[in-house]
Amino acid sequence: MKKTILILIFPLLFFACSIIVPSQKFYQEKQIKEKVLENLQIFQSFKLQGTIEITSRQFAFYKNISIKKYKDVLRIDIFAGGLFGLSPQMDAQVFVSDSILIYIPKKNLLFIDDDYTFIVKNDTINIPKHLFIDTISQYDEWLISKENIVVRHNNTKYTFNPNTFNIKEIHSSNSIITFSNYKQGFPHKIFMEKEKRISVKLNIDSVDLMHNNYPIKMFRIDKNAKRTRI
Repeated sequence: MKKTILILIFPLLFFACSIIVPSQKFYQEKQIKEKVLENLQIFQSFKLQGTIEITSRQFAFYKNISIKKYKDVLRIDIFAGGLFGLSPQMDAQVFVSDSILIYIPKKNLLFIDDDYTFIVKNDTINIPKHLFIDTISQYDEWLISKENIVVRHNNTKYTFNPNTFNIKEIHSSNSIITFSNYKQGFPHKIFMEKEKRISVKLNIDSVDLMHNNYPIKMFRIDKNAKRTRI
């Protein structure tokens, strides 16, 4: 059960962004790097609403999702909307800071009978410091061509469109994330696949970039919830 929850949650912790700019041929290498890094700043802080579809060999579900990021703090809420969007039923919540806190309320998407809280240390899985793409710098390995702009950072490959500088793909040893349907510099469709065993489709309905002056609040956890360290 623990492994299933981790596989379900962790693909959601990776994100990227960009804005539309003129063709690469008008830029020198230094300018290309500066433009890519400038575009990635949009992912320092954001709030988005949308839907998520997760499919694996064992299960499949379709839920609403809210994701908030403020600097190195991330919060994910997965829930089912009530009638007319009122009284949503929370299925899972994730809070990422110095450690990763995963809260699974009872009667949730995994059909667990009790409330559970899973605590994961960041140094165990290298999240978020090594996998948030706003950590890319000009000192990483850059491969710039007419076909792609590729940046290698901590054994992860990031591929950008050479004409728009939009992030197209993030590829690690066991997972791949693709980005498409850009609106105002932000991808509104994100597809994630991990070890070809689980896939995640994220369709973004709205993005708020104006909330970045508001730190993210921790969600409430039932005092009787069982706690497990992973």
